[in-house]
Amino acid sequence: MIVERFTGRRADELKRDESALADVLREAGAEVKRRDVRCPFCDDKKPSGSIYANGNGFAYKCHKCRFGGSILDVIAKVDGLDIAAVFKRLKGDTRTKQKSPTTYPDIESLKAAMPYSVDAIYQYVHPDTGKVEMIVIRMVRPDGDKEFRQARSEGTGFIQKAPAKPWPIYNRARIRNADTVVVVEGEGCVHALHEYNIVATTSPAGAGKAHHANWNPLAGKNVILWPDNDEPGRAHMAQGEKILQCLEPAPRIAVLDPACLDLSEKEDAADFIAQLETLHSDKAQIQAAILEGLNTAKPKGIAAGVGEMIEDTIAGRREAVKWPWGRVGGLTKALQPGTVTIICGNVGASKSFILLETSAYWHENGIKAAVFELEEDRDFHLSRCLAQKSGTAGMTDPDWIRDNPEQARAIYAENREWLDDFGRCIFASPDTQPTLEQLAEWTKARAKAGCRIIAVDPITVAAHRTRNVWEEDNAFLHDIKRTATDYRCSVVLVTHPVKTVSFPDVTQLAGGAAYSRFAQTILWLESHPEKTSQVKTDCGTADVLHNRTLHLLKVRNGKGQGMKLAFNFKGESLTLREEGIIVKKSKVGSE
Repeated sequence: MIVERFTGRRADELKRDESALADVLREAGAEVKRRDVRCPFCDDKKPSGSIYANGNGFAYKCHKCRFGGSILDVIAKVDGLDIAAVFKRLKGDTRTKQKSPTTYPDIESLKAAMPYSVDAIYQYVHPDTGKVEMIVIRMVRPDGDKEFRQARSEGTGFIQKAPAKPWPIYNRARIRNADTVVVVEGEGCVHALHEYNIVATTSPAGAGKAHHANWNPLAGKNVILWPDNDEPGRAHMAQGEKILQCLEPAPRIAVLDPACLDLSEKEDAADFIAQLETLHSDKAQIQAAILEGLNTAKPKGIAAGVGEMIEDTIAGRREAVKWPWGRVGGLTKALQPGTVTIICGNVGASKSFILLETSAYWHENGIKAAVFELEEDRDFHLSRCLAQKSGTAGMTDPDWIRDNPEQARAIYAENREWLDDFGRCIFASPDTQPTLEQLAEWTKARAKAGCRIIAVDPITVAAHRTRNVWEEDNAFLHDIKRTATDYRCSVVLVTHPVKTVSFPDVTQLAGGAAYSRFAQTILWLESHPEKTSQVKTDCGTADVLHNRTLHLLKVRNGKGQGMKLAFNFKGESLTLREEGIIVKKSKVGSE
């Protein structure tokens, strides 16, 4: 029982332990992401639950099934205890007996005990013994929402409690004799397919619970995954796919894209069949249309991702977005889909200028980009962009503008349309300090909107919600990495070094170790007095004066690992010029 893990802990202390509450919810089958929870106690797909702070610590509330309470209430629900029993067990009183659940002699009695109208009862039957191991009861609440209850065999009857994990998958008797099985989400979809002689299965409890099921009956079979047409549905099947790939013998897996079947958001296999039934009266026609849809499923497996990568590269769907400087892009291949790039630099190194210059370059080349500037407002950054665009640094200097009014007006008039257009790429929040969680959500929203490049400058200004800074950094990096992967975009983060650092090193980035671990590319822009370096240029090797050095500290996707590039920051235009690859140690000043 879960409560036994907390024996000896004070109830008031436990209520203040947010991580313990999240762990108990996960144990119950919830999917917890920061404080958002896909409720384990109802058919929740949004998620509809949340962890929140109250006067006593932290509590949980599901806005769909209305269950809520402190960690003690959650433990009581999961363990089948009343609150008094939970308190006693926390004190170590193991003599407290769990209240015996009501035993129902048959399924009809179980059905009659349900609080709402029962819409369907699904029985998970052992294929050898014929014993009903698990029952899923679907009810319709007065507001029209669905609610599910689980039950299991106990003695000569049934009790309202799920069996021990791993749970069985549905329809094992038919699966046993089938070569091909379709995995769907929900027992209703299984039955809809069975009407047309297509063998299907599902795991209990819906999206996010695939890891609680025993998928061994699918070993060695042809398996088609048919997700619901929404993000939780796709994530659920992706989770199932990873589990299936570990079975022995390995099944042959294919994944169907529900969007290719003209399904609307959240529609599933049963909806697809219902649509066919309104178009055709002949059962053979409907079956043929279902099989045609199943044939669109794309093969997956251990090597399938490599094949997709090759085809996407050939077709131009997978390529690294270029930088304004050829060697940066060519040596790093940093901006491939699904990547995170970090730009670090000391104060005054021009890292914000490098981001604005590259963002304008991407915009002008048709690459949809979004930049969240955490310092200053949008006007401040657009003034810098105008200075770079016009090659006139004075556009950021009030004294210069006052002394050169006609020239300043002319520059603005010439570039106003461009500023209006490019300005939509710049986001700012000068009056508030966004949290890492909010920035992760913003990144995902921009990715959903089709942005290929998404940048935050500087990430070190973001607020932390708790004192556990390292855990928050790790969660943030995990979230944006998932966004980059799911939406095939690239994320660029500008950061600072730790305060005491005097040399470029991946271990010296401000923030937790997650930044250097999760990023595929780390670029460190170093500002220094003008010095001479032997540099390999397009015209050969030459001694070149430069005031910036770009260190390619981490290059996972290119060949430039450990290289240094000579740059010059041009004060008259606030832009950077790439000089070439440094091949020999630098000297201060000119020779």
